[in-house]
Amino acid sequence: MADLTAADVTVAIVHKDLTQRRRLNLVTITLGDGAKTVPAGGVPLPALSKFGMHSDLQLFFMNPNVSGLPADYDKTNHKLVYWMGNYDAADGPLIAATGQAPAAHTIRALAYGK
Repeated sequence: MADLTAADVTVAIVHKDLTQRRRLNLVTITLGDGAKTVPAGGVPLPALSKFGMHSDLQLFFMNPNVSGLPADYDKTNHKLVYWMGNYDAADGPLIAATGQAPAAHTIRALAYGK
């Protein structure tokens, strides 16, 4: 199967707010089709999507488990990382969900920054 790419991800800013010289935006991230899989290292986000921020981006998921796989934002690599349960004590309780094919879903998040 093919991997999800940045072209398969849609980012939309639903609401913008400015508070104490900081931006606070409600955003949606839509991806997945049940056919393409999560690549190693996570799903790359579109290069131009900084969620309405110019710098100092912090992203807080509001519903990170809508695909059945918990999601997290990798700020360093600008990727969505999905996790899945693993009961092997050597790896810990969660491992990256590489190779999993999430169904279509939308994640809501708060983006905070400048």
